[in-house]
Amino acid sequence: AAWEKKTERFPNKKYVSLVAQVLGVSIEQLLGIKEIELSKIPYCGEITEEEFVWKKYLEVNEYIEIPGIGKTKDRFSFKIMGDFLEPVCSKEDYAIFEKDTPKDGDIVIAYLPEENDKTFIRMWRWKKQYIMLSEINLQKIRCPYFFEIESEKNLTYKTNAGTLIVQGKLIYVKKNYKSVKSNYGVGYIFS
Repeated sequence: AAWEKKTERFPNKKYVSLVAQVLGVSIEQLLGIKEIELSKIPYCGEITEEEFVWKKYLEVNEYIEIPGIGKTKDRFSFKIMGDFLEPVCSKEDYAIFEKDTPKDGDIVIAYLPEENDKTFIRMWRWKKQYIMLSEINLQKIRCPYFFEIESEKNLTYKTNAGTLIVQGKLIYVKKNYKSVKSNYGVGYIFS
């Protein structure tokens, strides 16, 4: 605020670099030397619960604009309207997913086509030929899903419980407030 009101001297390179990093833009973009490129991410709608039906969200008519996150191929977003992703993502934040192979500890959207497209957002835990999808918000007590993998191909896993299809893993959260701490391997975008 002092920098904006010019009551103190302009920040040095170190602080300009840190502010640019937090905002997800280059120093040139922050200083107005270069225009900020906005990435358009398909917006699929609002999710109120950790479990939902995938087919309801297939039609994309809207986009959200995000500064400085690069290519947007195979990315999509949801507005989170519950606390099921706390502390990673709060109510009214945008969760941005990318179609990519999950690693142990990633947060994924996966669905079971044989169970009426039952879809859920959970933490991906993978050990040898087993997958466990566990709760993210530890204040919620729900039983994790366990799967034994029989085969896998292109984010489709044939398991002992049927087919499990991973739609994407969480890569960014667009927050609506300015201060956040994170060690979850997820980037944050501030608006």
